[in-house]
Amino acid sequence: MLKTCVNLLAMARGPLFLTTVVLYAADTLCPGRLLEDLLASAAVASMVAGFGTASRQAKTLTVLFLAAGLVLARTGHATLPLAWPWFGDLSGLLALFSIVPVLAIPVRLGRYERSVERLLLAGPALTPRYLFCVIAGLAYLMASLMNVAVIPLLYHTTEPLIRVRVRSPRRFILESIVCGYATALTWSPVAAVVAAVIHVIGISWLAVLPAMGLLSLVGLGLGVAWFMLREPAFALHVRPATAAAVAAEPPQVYPATAAALAADHPSDTSSPGRPIWHIAAGVVAFAVVLLSAQALGHWSMLQAIAIVCVPFAWAWSACIREQPAFRQALAAHRSYVQKLENLFTVFTAAGFFVQALSHSPFLSRVDHAFLTLSHVLGPYLLLALLPLLPMLLSLIGFHPMVSLSLFAPVLRPEVIHASPLWLAVALVGGSIITYVFSPFTATLNIASAVSSEPPLAIMRWNLPFCGLFLVVVMAAAALGQALATSA
Repeated sequence: MLKTCVNLLAMARGPLFLTTVVLYAADTLCPGRLLEDLLASAAVASMVAGFGTASRQAKTLTVLFLAAGLVLARTGHATLPLAWPWFGDLSGLLALFSIVPVLAIPVRLGRYERSVERLLLAGPALTPRYLFCVIAGLAYLMASLMNVAVIPLLYHTTEPLIRVRVRSPRRFILESIVCGYATALTWSPVAAVVAAVIHVIGISWLAVLPAMGLLSLVGLGLGVAWFMLREPAFALHVRPATAAAVAAEPPQVYPATAAALAADHPSDTSSPGRPIWHIAAGVVAFAVVLLSAQALGHWSMLQAIAIVCVPFAWAWSACIREQPAFRQALAAHRSYVQKLENLFTVFTAAGFFVQALSHSPFLSRVDHAFLTLSHVLGPYLLLALLPLLPMLLSLIGFHPMVSLSLFAPVLRPEVIHASPLWLAVALVGGSIITYVFSPFTATLNIASAVSSEPPLAIMRWNLPFCGLFLVVVMAAAALGQALATSA
């Protein structure tokens, strides 16, 4: 009987995942104990439904979090009515992972990759330096809204040109995309790590935006400078390609792009694509809408994202007159959510563990340990070393978001005597590097899927950039804390 119920839940995991996301949005709009309990129930059902098809690593982490959470709940003498809502504690992150990709739909429907092609061909000489800067800059802009979806979109859009213009074209494209993508996630409002850190620390996005934005631009500049030092290794020793010469080449057919959701769109073959400045305007407009929703609804950043993403994407699609295609793409998006079983199993169990730790007597001991460490190392050195924490944990399979959730109860500014701003910089910086450093994250696996290169090879290519950016993050966190203390 139990096995039959589990099998039925597994078959219904897609609807259950969506139900969890919808209940989180409903609880945001009309908070109450009933919706809170329903959200926790949906999260537990999603965890059970996704467990059977989850990876071995996800299953192991889920069992460990549940077992440790049950032990901590028992030591804290938590009753079932008190502990049950804990399972929905990280539903906001699950909603973020499920909903944010919807923002990529109007970008795909608008065929903005056509504008990318024209921009690449606009240079008087298509040198590796010019191509790297353009691709990294476009990745920086587009990742601000599209997140990881920018990798397949830009890869397949630029590959036809790049593969005949530079040596090691796959490495060239992936390095340039990752450079822009990673640095954009340092400040982007739809980056999961930014939303999570802001939620954990209790600081506003506007408060961290200047520091995060500057850090991302420095990282982008470092990535470009590092490439310029190695530019001769990518140069083909042939006559420089001109835009006219490339335009004269016969058209070729390449693999399907990330715009597959709009592939059956009849205007695709003839549409020149909307101008790229639409995306920049979209980033600004989304930030304004997001901040307005936070102010009007008194919501956290996670809650505001869960509410505004779909309406904003629909409004953008309406502006470019693609409402029917948007509805089709949104319906197809359900298949994407159905594949998030690893996230729904691990994060539901991790949320229970985090809340159990917060209500257990062990929290005071962990607080004391971190306070002692802060006194021994000093807040400057502690913040400088903090970015290493998610990186090290990622090597044993911990997603950076899981690491942040686990340490949320103790990494509080008042506990370690650190500035909230520079604590956020340290945590975001270390987690972003983890996204392009760890083979257990989606970034390397998606890059591997589109390029047919092994994840470990892509990781090795990105190590120098990660090292440079890590030094910048560590120095910024330590120097910023020093200035905040002396002020």
